[in-house]
Amino acid sequence: MALCAGLVSVTYGLSEEILATVVLQKDGNFDVTTGKTYGIFAAGIIAAAIATCVSSKNVAMLQSASSVLNSVLLALFLVALPIGASQSDFGLRDRSFVFGQITSYSDWTKGWQFCLSMMAAIWSIGAFDACVHMSEEAQNATYGVPLGIISAVSFCSIACWGCVLCLVSSMKPDVAAVLASETGFPFAEICYNALGKKWAVGIMALTAVCQFLCGASILTALSRQVWAFARDDGLPFSSLVKVVDKRLKVPVRAVIFATVVSLMLGCLCLAGSTAANALFSLCVSGNYVAWCTPTLLRLTTGRSRFKPGAFYLGPIFSPLIGWTSCIWGAYVMVLCMFPSVKAVEKDTMNYAVVIASGVWILSIVYFYTYKYKYFHGPKSNLNDDDTTEPVSVDLVLDEKMA
Repeated sequence: MALCAGLVSVTYGLSEEILATVVLQKDGNFDVTTGKTYGIFAAGIIAAAIATCVSSKNVAMLQSASSVLNSVLLALFLVALPIGASQSDFGLRDRSFVFGQITSYSDWTKGWQFCLSMMAAIWSIGAFDACVHMSEEAQNATYGVPLGIISAVSFCSIACWGCVLCLVSSMKPDVAAVLASETGFPFAEICYNALGKKWAVGIMALTAVCQFLCGASILTALSRQVWAFARDDGLPFSSLVKVVDKRLKVPVRAVIFATVVSLMLGCLCLAGSTAANALFSLCVSGNYVAWCTPTLLRLTTGRSRFKPGAFYLGPIFSPLIGWTSCIWGAYVMVLCMFPSVKAVEKDTMNYAVVIASGVWILSIVYFYTYKYKYFHGPKSNLNDDDTTEPVSVDLVLDEKMA
């Protein structure tokens, strides 16, 4: 659920970026409708599925291209936007505006509104498990994957903090006008005000490309997760989904399965922006349940069965960090279920609580009524020949010397 919601939310953002770029290019003479939004969204999902169905080597090339383009976009954004804003008629915002001014556009108290504003940072600094989904295709995964997680989170934290400072420093002082932009996308409005039409269209186009590559990366991880559950007979129609294409060496059927589920979940786009925003909360809530559950079990009922791996922080720091993570995860799961305003109506309801709870309940019912008899945990990828005891290095060297 979390990965599907992540793919859908990223691709929904892609459709908003493309439509905002069209609005800028046509000087506002373009109507953005829910039908157009879903159409572009569906096209983005299908295009990402096609890109994901290529061989693993080409998927790796897409990841490299995504890293390079995102780095270029980040550098361009952090340099061009402040320069453009400093030369505009409204200039750069001072530090009192950036760090000291608080304006609430909700009926929540400022304290709780501050807590709700954490959702943007929580969603941005996410996907801690992305490396894990590709661990079976990585070398030295027991040590390399944890390092990959730490380095990715650290870089994203610094980069996102810089982006937030850059955006707030370069925006017009009238925040309400920025939020009420004709584009429906405040980021596009900030770029347009600071850099003008051509630069704004160029940055939005490059952002859309990077957003698409991000969606393709999520679908790659999602398809591997679907395949892993199907391989272990933990999903409906597992015998059909777990087949790997012999020519491409890619789980094509798992990609199709994930694509269909994502297109269905993306129908929230048709219900309006409020319902579509629940996709971001779904991504967060699903991920934190998936991350915190094994951590909590390892600290409690599974403590005696835990065996430290190659990357271990010791008997003191490991439990301390684990409990801190669980407490933080519980707080975030409650946070992401709250609506943006106190007076809840059908147009302001946060539907994440409905969808997430429904998925959790149906999953529990499905497991205990059917899969409990057949699902017995992860299965080995190795055949009988691969499970034999390895020959020692010393024996091989002795044979070569003889």
